[in-house]
Amino acid sequence: MDNQNSRLNFRQYPIANWIIGIIFLALAATHLTDLSLGPESFNFILLILEVAIGLFLILAGSIMIISADRTTQILTFSYRSLLRGSKKQVSFAEIAGIQLERNISGGSSRRTGPTYRIAAVRKDGQSVPSYFFFSNRSKNKDQIVEKLRAFIGVGGDDTGFGGPLQAASQMARQRYQEQQEGITGSEAEQHVTDGVHWTLETRAFGGMPVSRWHSLDFKCGGNFLYLIQNLEGQGAQGGLIAAMGKMVYKTSMSLYGFSGDLTPNENHAEVLAPLDPQLENNFLAYTSDSSLARQILNQLAIKTLAAWAQSHSLTKNNRSDQLAVLFSPEGLYLATTGLTNPEFLDEAAKLGAELVKTQGGVR
Repeated sequence: MDNQNSRLNFRQYPIANWIIGIIFLALAATHLTDLSLGPESFNFILLILEVAIGLFLILAGSIMIISADRTTQILTFSYRSLLRGSKKQVSFAEIAGIQLERNISGGSSRRTGPTYRIAAVRKDGQSVPSYFFFSNRSKNKDQIVEKLRAFIGVGGDDTGFGGPLQAASQMARQRYQEQQEGITGSEAEQHVTDGVHWTLETRAFGGMPVSRWHSLDFKCGGNFLYLIQNLEGQGAQGGLIAAMGKMVYKTSMSLYGFSGDLTPNENHAEVLAPLDPQLENNFLAYTSDSSLARQILNQLAIKTLAAWAQSHSLTKNNRSDQLAVLFSPEGLYLATTGLTNPEFLDEAAKLGAELVKTQGGVR
């Protein structure tokens, strides 16, 4: 840590890379003493590999730098090596808080725990993360976060999104809501489609707008069923998503703001499989009560969802149209990322009304 009156620097050196690289070069040096060395010998090939690996580890090892400058009012996250370099910058005026972001994409184990990286959360709700990940056992990360907060003059809450981060999220939500209302009208207005009452909600999660169709005309008490539309051609088991298990479903639900009272008994939730053949190539399911989920996914509901998937197939080119469905104690939700247009909203409203009716709702 390098702390001056006008500048705060933190550097993380790739010591392990350099040490291992030097070891490989040292091993290569031992083969130079072999008098029987020839271009076609095993030792010669091993020498080339050891030199290549050693040089690569030394040259590619990146120095990670976090720099805050009061003179320029800029926070910089960067890395550089002898082969490459990159940096991200954000002005102090844009920063609402400094946070620790948890890595949930895999790679950690029960023994080592999760990893974390430092991020600046902007006032519009977007996150600007650093390049370097800390282990769960590293005390350095907490010290750096606190020093950055004090130096820049912002706060943060590592146990949640309170304080300035909550304010930033609220500002982003208000901005997205105003944009959505400019497209589809006031969100306070209640609509009716085929006798089913519903409203449109716009939320902001991770700096990204989420549109949620919501109806209170059907509720499932005490448990939930979550369905997420599957990419076309991804297969019956959802490829990598199904293989990675619960954490991916939890992450997916958090993307749409589905947590807390909306997803009771989440700690006991399981992947619902197999699904009906009409659904298994188009949807993945996660539920806290498999018996309830099977009841909800009756033949009428299955046909309704299958018809939607057929007319709204999901590909890599239209992933923002991915549909998420939540049957919850707080009502039925249909959600997509981004702002929604009137045509898509009308189609979603018809789907939502049909799903309510498949559960014996409004007739």
